Amino acid sequence: MQIYVGRNGRQEGPFTLLQIHGMLEAGEVNGGTLGWMPGEGEWKPLRELAPVLSLIQSIEKEKLDAELAKSGRPTLPPQSTIPPQRLPSHAISRFGARMIDVLIFQIVLSYFWTLPQPPESMPNPDDYENFRDFFAALWKVSQDVNNTEQLEYAWKVLYFQLGSVFAWHLIEPIFLAVTSTTLGKLIFRIRVAGPDGGKPGFFRCLYRSLLVFLFGMGGGFEPLRWVANFFSFVRVQNTGAAFWDDLAHTRVDQGPVGPARSLLVLLVLVAIMAADYLLPR
Repeated sequence: MQIYVGRNGRQEGPFTLLQIHGMLEAGEVNGGTLGWMPGEGEWKPLRELAPVLSLIQSIEKEKLDAELAKSGRPTLPPQSTIPPQRLPSHAISRFGARMIDVLIFQIVLSYFWTLPQPPESMPNPDDYENFRDFFAALWKVSQDVNNTEQLEYAWKVLYFQLGSVFAWHLIEPIFLAVTSTTLGKLIFRIRVAGPDGGKPGFFRCLYRSLLVFLFGMGGGFEPLRWVANFFSFVRVQNTGAAFWDDLAHTRVDQGPVGPARSLLVLLVLVAIMAADYLLPR
């Protein structure tokens, strides 16, 4: 990879990434120095060249960590390696991956957690296209305190919703600690790393997942869940890191999602909807 830099009105280079790394460490160039590499239409600050961005973040973090170590304070969490231009699609991917994980877990769990037959006046799951609409209808019914039979059934189903979302966030840490990913994340080429860039430990993952349940999923309560999803989405889109990643000192990496991977995501969503509708409960 060849990278050119502009200093003192002159074009210098080409330089390799290793040479650019040395120049950044030596202070010869910085993130604001103009640079160009094949494939770019114009000269840009080095921080806007994706291969150089991770070098700048790594060097800055090392310097800050060294200063914090001297002061006795904990080191900073690892920075996102996602280029700024990919942050919006990265935020969508993270949201989609978690929804896929939760939906698959709920479908599997429904075979072991048998719900009672609903009263005739209760909403029927077969009349709704997805879990969200069905649970929204149940929530309305649950407010009718005059019908004891309906109320009891509605609360049992709502308990299933809350319990299944919470249970998933107790199981997710096992997948993350062993493989750094889950099925939903794997489909989107997403992996979770620890402070050293390797697999995060189980207890770190458990801490992270519980934070996700509380602050990313609104504790499983449907009205709060969408509010929490919105603010989490905005934060990831703007900074590349969620609130729980900062606290747990984890980093979420993602590979490029091309047309073939996008088609796979669509097929998985269709399979989930088909399984939810066709398979007997």
